[in-house]
Amino acid sequence: MLLRKYEALFDGQLGRWHGQEVKLELQEGAKPYHARAYDIPRCHIQTLKAEVECLVKISVLKKVNLSE
Repeated sequence: MLLRKYEALFDGQLGRWHGQEVKLELQEGAKPYHARAYDIPRCHIQTLKAEVECLVKISVLKKVNLSE
């Protein structure tokens, strides 16, 4: 069974990749695609903000001021 074979990957904990560096090759001439963000119902905004802050606190996400 895959879960037993790769038990360390599915232990429910966050971790970091310690294998070879992974490089993704894009097709020549590929351009980034930007779409409008999905609207979040007002009743869920505070929950979303709290969850994002929690993920930043445990280093799953990192705050950035500018993106490429």
